[in-house]
Amino acid sequence: MPRNSHGFTLVEALVVLAAIATISSTAIPAFGRIMHAQQLTSASNRLVGAFILARTEAIKRRTAVLIESTDDDWSNGWSVYADLDGNGSQDSGEPLLLQVADLPGGLKIQGNSPVRRYIRYTPDGSAKFQGGGFQAGTLNICDQAGELPARQLILSATGRVRRNKAPTSACP
Repeated sequence: MPRNSHGFTLVEALVVLAAIATISSTAIPAFGRIMHAQQLTSASNRLVGAFILARTEAIKRRTAVLIESTDDDWSNGWSVYADLDGNGSQDSGEPLLLQVADLPGGLKIQGNSPVRRYIRYTPDGSAKFQGGGFQAGTLNICDQAGELPARQLILSATGRVRRNKAPTSACP
């Protein structure tokens, strides 16, 4: 009397589990790399958004607007505020336009000397130091593990910012 079997044998189930394990072991590290790349892109976009906001607000308000790193470290976040009295620091009564503090871990943002601590937009939309000299520089956004290409935000003296991908060696 023939017997109709329904289901899988133990050997078939083990073969399928082994195949799933093999595929997962190659896909999960790649997914982690994609997530880190997305975090770099997101941080870059947020910082470019702050540049654009500061520049347009400086033109609109006809006063200097600063983007200032938190605790002198861009990796800790930044704030954008209107510098109504022109002293280069946020005082009471000066409007805070944006505060960013929730960057993902594993990212390092570092500016070269002209943009190490702040970026100051003037009412004509250009970037200038407190003393009036033009301000141009580069911010590097890096993966601390050093596995992904860095993102660079390059500020021109006219106040425009452009993006660039750089090798991991751009990150100290």
